[in-house]
Parts: sequence; structure tokens; C-alpha cells
Amino acid sequence: MMNHNHTRHLAHTIELRSDAREFAGALAKNLMVSLHVIPGGDLVPHLGCGTEEDNLEAIESWVYMVCTCLKLPFSSDQLPFLENMLEPVLFALEEQLGYRLRRRVQYVG
Repeated sequence: MMNHNHTRHLAHTIELRSDAREFAGALAKNLMVSLHVIPGGDLVPHLGCGTEEDNLEAIESWVYMVCTCLKLPFSSDQLPFLENMLEPVLFALEEQLGYRLRRRVQYVG
């Protein structure tokens, strides 16, 4: 049987993970926009757990795992770092597997 302190710690950990998941979702939405990722499901087998519904959920799972494993705070300050990690992965999937994962953006200058 679990003691009260252990039960309280477990409940606190679950609550923290829920908050982290929310922040991971917000970071994933920002990554979708900043890296011009199109809707679809091509990223599902390559990022996250492979059981996600679409690219957004796959990126959310990826963000959650990266931040958790590297002990990074779940904050918008991590966005440039996460972009720098994810961009080469997207590029490799597009180049090597022929996926169209991102909108082509033309800069007017």
C-alpha cells in the first residue's frame, strides 16, 4: 500500500506532466507555423510515438519527448532550439523519402 506522501507526489507529477503536455502543444503549433509544416499525417511514423492522429500531434509528442529527455523547460524560449533540431529532420524526410511536408514560401524582398 502506498503511503500518503508517495500518493501526493504521484498526483503532483501527473499534474506537472499535464501542464507540460499543454506547453508542448503550444510549442508544436508554433513550430508548425514557423517551419511551414502542412497538415497531414506524414510525420506520424517518424516523430513521436507513431500513434498520433496527424502532424501536429506528432510534433507535440516530439517536443514533449525532447524537452523531457534534455530537461529543457517547456517555454517559448526553447522555440529557436527546437526549430534548429526539427528543421534538418524535416529536410531529410523531404529529400530522402520524397515527402512534401512544408509549404513552399517565397520571400518578397
